[in-house]
Amino acid sequence: LSIRKPYFFEEKDQIQTVKGLEQSFVLCPHTFIDAYLVYIVKEFYTSRESSSILVFVKTCRECQTLALMFKKLGFEVGSLHSEVLQSLRMSSLARFRSGRIRIMICTDVAARGLDIPHVDLVVNHNVPRCPKSYLHRVGRSARAGRFGAAVTFVTQHDVLLLRSIEQVIGEKMEQIQVPHHEVTLYAAKVLATKREAEIRLENQDNNSDDRKENWRRKELILQGMDDKLIEKEISRWKDNRKSKPILRRKKQKKRLNK
Repeated sequence: LSIRKPYFFEEKDQIQTVKGLEQSFVLCPHTFIDAYLVYIVKEFYTSRESSSILVFVKTCRECQTLALMFKKLGFEVGSLHSEVLQSLRMSSLARFRSGRIRIMICTDVAARGLDIPHVDLVVNHNVPRCPKSYLHRVGRSARAGRFGAAVTFVTQHDVLLLRSIEQVIGEKMEQIQVPHHEVTLYAAKVLATKREAEIRLENQDNNSDDRKENWRRKELILQGMDDKLIEKEISRWKDNRKSKPILRRKKQKKRLNK
């Protein structure tokens, strides 16, 4: 490159969503957002066989809590976030890709870079603070000309964030009119189930000092194992962890003796 005539390259971000993507939002009270979430997911899940759903949340804790809540409500779900062990993350991803589970609760770790070929519905449990994050999330749907939809939950505090996203993508989102009376029919059950999930995860935090063991237990809980089976699995997992350094030392000793 010439020093006198330098060449400057500016990469422009993609600020458009694909034409086949249906983008909409649900306006709801903050205290009922989880009840609305379950309603929307259930409606889509039951009306479209073999459909896949990605639910994006803000934090790892919220990801685990909602995954356990959906599990307790009878859904087969997986969770994907940065604090899950890599082996468990890949296992959940493989189950989702194969269709063994159709709902994945995730943080923005799944918004880009992972091998997820197509998702039918993307749900934003929170409105992303950055329009670019929104684009990465909804970009998981409507690929290769297929049907795709994105639904964002908006509270009274998020209207300006929604407007900023609409300004960036250059279109207004359609508001979904959810029958509030239908949501309230099982809102109490959803709120109670979420609280149970929060308590179980809090207890798990208090009962384990080992970070890897802690996350392993939580993933087994999300898989629906009872406490006795979890203890057996953790015991087996600990034995494997202990045996690995011993096997490694034996291999090193063999190499030295050759």
